[in-house]
Amino acid sequence: MANIQATLLNGSSKPRNDKPRRAKQPIKAELSFDSITEAMDRIKLADTDLTASLSDVRPYLLQNTASFSEDELEKLCSVFCASAIQQTNAYYIVGLCTDLIGIARFGEQMSDQLRQLTIKFLSDSTEEVEKCKSLPDFLAQLAMARWHVDTPRLLKTPI
Repeated sequence: MANIQATLLNGSSKPRNDKPRRAKQPIKAELSFDSITEAMDRIKLADTDLTASLSDVRPYLLQNTASFSEDELEKLCSVFCASAIQQTNAYYIVGLCTDLIGIARFGEQMSDQLRQLTIKFLSDSTEEVEKCKSLPDFLAQLAMARWHVDTPRLLKTPI
């Protein structure tokens, strides 16, 4: 087709797309949060409301997680695990974990939460197993996640 057009136009052909490309505008979060409680409420809302976006929470957590108290971090990790395991939002929660794992206190709290959930899952109680039935999927997604290059590997230390 290009040869036919070039012949008809005496050897000069027009480029197919004359329109200049527009630069993509970064997506800005519409919501801002004043406290960790509001951010956790947004995560819980996304568990039940499919139109709620969890991407609004990411900028707030990236900026403020280092300043959270131990209790706030414990509650945040608990909400993360509940959202990932009981509501199957594991993909997004894993993304948040890979971003926040560089904060040592967050890593410790998340590790403690996962340890407690694993113990519950391995217990003989069938109702505890039912509560955590998606735990293996969540742990597998954490293991296969794209971790940042500077993230220390958990398996470097002997068990």
